[in-house]
Amino acid sequence: MAADADSTLQHADELRLSDKDRARELLNSLDPASLSGEQRVYYQYIDTVINLFNGDVKRAAERYKQLLGAVTDNALRVRIEASYLNLLAALGKWKEGLSLGEELFSRIAKTQDTETKLRAYLGLIAFYDQLNQPETVLILTSKVVDKENVPPEVMCGALAARISAFNKLDDYSYSFEEINTASQYCLENNLSIYYVTLEMHKVNWLTNQGNYTEAIPFLENLINNPDVQAFKPHFTSAMALLAAANFTLGRVNEAKTIALRVLEVDPNNNYTGSVIKALSVLHQVERDHGDMANAYRYLERLTSLQKKTSSSELTKQLAIQQAWFEIDAKQNEIELLDKRNALLSTQAKLANESLENTLLALALVSLLLASLVFWSYRSHKIQVQLKHYARTDMMTEINNRGYFTECLTHCLQQAHKAKTPLSLILLDLDHFKSINDNFGHQAGDWALKEVASRIKHSAGKDAIVGRLGGEEFGVVLPGCDSRSGVAVAEQCRMAINGIDTMQAGYGFSITVSAGVSCTTEAGYSHNSLYTAADLVLYQSKQYGRNRVYEYSSATSG
Repeated sequence: MAADADSTLQHADELRLSDKDRARELLNSLDPASLSGEQRVYYQYIDTVINLFNGDVKRAAERYKQLLGAVTDNALRVRIEASYLNLLAALGKWKEGLSLGEELFSRIAKTQDTETKLRAYLGLIAFYDQLNQPETVLILTSKVVDKENVPPEVMCGALAARISAFNKLDDYSYSFEEINTASQYCLENNLSIYYVTLEMHKVNWLTNQGNYTEAIPFLENLINNPDVQAFKPHFTSAMALLAAANFTLGRVNEAKTIALRVLEVDPNNNYTGSVIKALSVLHQVERDHGDMANAYRYLERLTSLQKKTSSSELTKQLAIQQAWFEIDAKQNEIELLDKRNALLSTQAKLANESLENTLLALALVSLLLASLVFWSYRSHKIQVQLKHYARTDMMTEINNRGYFTECLTHCLQQAHKAKTPLSLILLDLDHFKSINDNFGHQAGDWALKEVASRIKHSAGKDAIVGRLGGEEFGVVLPGCDSRSGVAVAEQCRMAINGIDTMQAGYGFSITVSAGVSCTTEAGYSHNSLYTAADLVLYQSKQYGRNRVYEYSSATSG
């Protein structure tokens, strides 16, 4: 009976991702009460994986934690830890996740079993992918990809994560054939989750190359795939991409219909990335049709959701950084305690020695105090660095979107209390993609840094300057009315237009379009102020670029 149970459990394990219904039938054929202790843990592990398809992440995490207290087999422990690690990331428990990740790394170093190592690597890969650490993901996937005798689910997970990491690094040097080969491999092994992920990467590759016409059939096939329809994150993502592709190709009615369907499928904004894409398409469709009232309504929803997403991402990054800091601080504390214990032992031995030995003990005490001061200073320095990283756009060294939004909200509150004006400038570089396409990303990065420097210098010391993403920048001007805001925007525009690009080794022009809104016209609501500036920024683009437009209540019709 034990051998039969082992065989059934192993078969159910092999099918838990590719055919969960058959895997459930196999589990139901077993009587849990008749299983040995380790077999019961194995049974519960497979059962938890299958139940996770229903979406109850919190319950699954609780069960994995319970199983870790009961498992004795090292290989099964690693698999449970890897699965638990991913759920900790999904639940935002970064401190616990990072600690468990450290344990998994240690376990990999100690185990000799190849498959156990590979499964541990897959858990770490998925965790660091959610942690948004693409460089680490690429290092970890190199431990799996192109190796022999890798279980299909491990190989598919690693291949999907590797391409995701390249995308996050804006590196599209891999070929379409590479993605297609990986996708077909996962399809042949009935691993639909990874197959769909890789198919989405195909679409991203095509759209990045500007091949929207080729991307649309892939997206339509995905949307009609029952496996995709059953998994809303992929379903909404595919529809949002299809809406954007149709809009780019001028198929406005199709784009609007599909974008509205995204909002219908996800009314609670659970999959914010897809909803943001859909709202962006709807905003542009209504704007181009001249329906400014609807365009404004969609833009308000879009900016509100972007603000929440940005705030959530900032909170996540701060939580991750705090978790790293606490782990580092804990390690420092352990090292200091070890040193103090060693010192106390030394002092006890030297208690009856001569004055020379006493002086030596005092010297050691001084050394300990110096060490404590050093570690205290180092911890403070780390905190300062973490705060800087959380607030700063690393390329341009100005405020990132999250911190810029936080500053704007705070300044609006202060201005509202004092009944003083505040102006917001949104600036967007003209035809920036052509710089990257014609002269390379290095020239594009140089241009972004120069533009940030010119904006910061032109806006003045009291202004708050931030990079909002890509080639878009923002300036907050506390105490400035609309007229002063337009003057500052014009100074920024002229300074950017005057950049000598020969310093980058190429001759090209840099211009910017700007939109200015002020609380005297748009009010003290963050969303209204931002939406108003974005609306006139679009008009600046529409009517010739390289110009500044000012919002007035008449602008929105």
